[in-house]
Amino acid sequence: MKRAELLGKIEQKDCITSNHCRKTAYYAMKLGYNMRLNEKEMTALELSAALHDIGKINVPDAILLKPNVLTEDEYEIVKRHSIWGAEILERVFSEQDMDMKLQKEFERERICVTKTIRHHHERFDGKGYPDGLKGDKIPVYSQIIAVADAYDAMTSNRPYRQAMETKNAVDVLRSERGKQFRPQMIDLFINSVIPSSFRNASFAK
Repeated sequence: MKRAELLGKIEQKDCITSNHCRKTAYYAMKLGYNMRLNEKEMTALELSAALHDIGKINVPDAILLKPNVLTEDEYEIVKRHSIWGAEILERVFSEQDMDMKLQKEFERERICVTKTIRHHHERFDGKGYPDGLKGDKIPVYSQIIAVADAYDAMTSNRPYRQAMETKNAVDVLRSERGKQFRPQMIDLFINSVIPSSFRNASFAK
């Protein structure tokens, strides 16, 4: 199964999730570029970000497309998507045919992408899911995607709420420095990805 087929499965399941994956990849790539990632690293980051919510194809439509706030039990089901996503990518990678020369390089990519997708909802303070990883234990691409994911989620309309204004989203990102997100990563995201007119949000001193 090729990348285009996987993206097609996301779009077929839910156009909101599909658009979110595209925009998350865009923001993640901008942050990765400003972190001076090399070409191979950027390629792995882009693939991981574009498919970070692939696991949501396993979430029942009644929950994924629900027009109001989820119940606690429903949210627990949605939280499984990061594990399901890693499992889907594991299966996809295992189906690939290649010569021996490419296997070592491919194995590194497989481990990187599946770990990134599994851990994109971990928190810097260790209170995330699915494994409660903390700080440097969280893969760096997962940390990048977490910031991009959160920013796009806040600034996009959802069935159960309106999009947040950019300046308010910046306030939230700053308030989560050292909690949900690595402080240096938030600072770089705000200073290099957010338009300058929105950087001096009300939270800033």
